[in-house]
Amino acid sequence: MLYDVLQQHWLSKSESKAYLATLELWTSPVSKIARKMGEWREATYYVLENLVKKWYIKSVVINKVTQYFTISPEELLDIQKWKIQRLMWVMPELLALRNWAENKPKVSLFEWTEWIKFLYQDTIKRENSEIKAFLWYTNTDKYLQKYLNSIHLKEREKNNVNAKILMPISMKKTEWYEPNDKKEESKKFTEIRYISDENFILNNEIDLYDENKVWIMLYGTNEMFWLLIQNKSIHDMLTSLFDLLRKIWDDLNCES
Repeated sequence: MLYDVLQQHWLSKSESKAYLATLELWTSPVSKIARKMGEWREATYYVLENLVKKWYIKSVVINKVTQYFTISPEELLDIQKWKIQRLMWVMPELLALRNWAENKPKVSLFEWTEWIKFLYQDTIKRENSEIKAFLWYTNTDKYLQKYLNSIHLKEREKNNVNAKILMPISMKKTEWYEPNDKKEESKKFTEIRYISDENFILNNEIDLYDENKVWIMLYGTNEMFWLLIQNKSIHDMLTSLFDLLRKIWDDLNCES
């Protein structure tokens, strides 16, 4: 019972034993406390010094020998109350720091090609969800393209994840990741808007998904890396831009 209570106050099992042994012996050298605990002298000395730092035990030199003694149980209670009071004083600052950490964007950088498959999988983990993508990747290697067409697309369809895509019109005749023309079932999961290259310069890919994730992919030979940002404000800002461009495209095509 006593060990359990003391350990709830950030003491290890050895520290709890040392405190209780010293409390029972009152003022004693390390050797005597170690015998009471059934521990080695060196290990006991280390534990006692830790307790001194935590204010559970005090030390005094008598006849050139360091003696240890505990603070009284009443003092221990007063110290715990004081610690709680000090914690309450700084609680507003602690909460402010936590809120800042929670709102701060989480950024992950990936430079290994194999990681790109992991990131693509991350975009389709949530069933019945949606991806919005600014898309361009004529430099996609054949290995990745095969993975996208043979595995990823099927898994996206299986999880009922829809993709809304904006891409330059020059990509329309390029071999890229898209539903097979012969599979009408596949087409319903992918909706594409082709925008004039003169008005839409895009050399990389940006995926928006999961309400707070932004995946930026740079495919250039000298700058190949993938950046994952987790932040709702950034996600919502780029989503608004995507929706605006898509609406402009729809309005222009309705007029024509």
